[in-house]
Amino acid sequence: VDLFDGANATLNYTVTATRDNGTPGTWGVTGVISVTNPHPVDSIALTGAVVDVIEGGVNASVSCPASVGPGATVTCTYNALLPNNTTRQNTATLTLFGIDYPAYADIDFAGVLPTEVNASLTVNDDYSQAGSPWTFTASSAPETYSRSVDCSNFTEQSYTNGVAGTTVTNTASATQQSGEQLSQSANVALTCYRPSVSKTAVPSHVITYTWDITKTADVAQVDLFDGDGQTVNYTIEAVRDGGTPGSWSASGTVTIVNPNPSETIPVAAVADELSGGFGAVALDCSGATVVPAASNGNPGSLACSYAVTLPDGSSRTNTATVTLYGRSYSGTADVVFNPNAANTVNDSLTVTDTIAGPWTFGTSGSQSYGRPLTCADVFGQVDYGSDGQISTDLPNTAVGRGDNDVLLDQDSETVTLTCYRPLVSKDATTSYTRTFDWTVSKVVAPSRLDLFDGETATVTYTIDV
Repeated sequence: VDLFDGANATLNYTVTATRDNGTPGTWGVTGVISVTNPHPVDSIALTGAVVDVIEGGVNASVSCPASVGPGATVTCTYNALLPNNTTRQNTATLTLFGIDYPAYADIDFAGVLPTEVNASLTVNDDYSQAGSPWTFTASSAPETYSRSVDCSNFTEQSYTNGVAGTTVTNTASATQQSGEQLSQSANVALTCYRPSVSKTAVPSHVITYTWDITKTADVAQVDLFDGDGQTVNYTIEAVRDGGTPGSWSASGTVTIVNPNPSETIPVAAVADELSGGFGAVALDCSGATVVPAASNGNPGSLACSYAVTLPDGSSRTNTATVTLYGRSYSGTADVVFNPNAANTVNDSLTVTDTIAGPWTFGTSGSQSYGRPLTCADVFGQVDYGSDGQISTDLPNTAVGRGDNDVLLDQDSETVTLTCYRPLVSKDATTSYTRTFDWTVSKVVAPSRLDLFDGETATVTYTIDV
């Protein structure tokens, strides 16, 4: 009998006692020998005086009173075992004072009802609820009873690879009148099974990044004479945020192994559930409705897949359970999200520029470059007008794109270039110069002075031009 743990089976037992037609045997004869004493005074001693001989040389055993009194009659009993049922003559003889007094009787088994030995049989069954003992006669019908068996005597440790076994023994026994013991056993091999459940859980989520682009120039206005030049330095700064996790999901398989060769497991008995308030998870068993039974020594198995979208990145436990005959068998897998294993969206940025580039940013950073400006490059040979100047705005746009060339951000910077040409005009005024020469002389008088310390004197200078 193959049973899942929790199930039961009914074993139907039949106990039959069959009696044969009987074997004749133990032929025997018993009877009485009557002795009458007609003497009015004397008694007759009987001890050893009465013998019984059966034809064929069989001496019967005789039991008599010690004597028979005057005018009395006593009886002796006899018995003997015979080799067969042949008709014989039985002779009882009383010997008194050397004279034999015989009496005869024929031993004839015709019409004799035998003494039946083992005519009935009382049978006991070792199953306490069988209803025994039963008494069987020649006309008795078989006794039947049912017995329920299950796997309740097996512990968790009893199972190896989901299988545990035992023998359910049952013996009916009887003792015949002869003392002979009769017994018969009917044993059932009981094998119990427990399915196993295992599962995998592969968490998945996406981190989506956003980017902010800022473009600047080191000057907003450039003023140049035609023929002059200046380099404008641009800086593109790309800033990536910390990323926004989302698109939480989990997928995997649930594998059910059935070691029972006699019974399948309905897929309806399999349930999958996520903790954290999520609840039931739908399984895709590819149209299968049962987990197949074991075959050729190999357990049956079925793998079902699942995929579920989750509301957030909380850690959860995914539990698959097979419920069968009131027993539950589970397999679990943790759903834990690892940021380092996340899929990413827009984790890098490709920046194109009106003037330079492209550049690829894998993280926040900046890129600078210079743009030489000359009037000729921008304006060419054009008329600067009556005021000698010409001006234009030079826009410059940086565009950032992420995965699949999706536009994420852009920024522009405008530099105004004004170019100048000097204005030249003239007239003609005549003139000439007259140059004069001069002579200058200077004399002093007196030309020498001799003075005491503390004395003063006056000198006179004369200048002629």
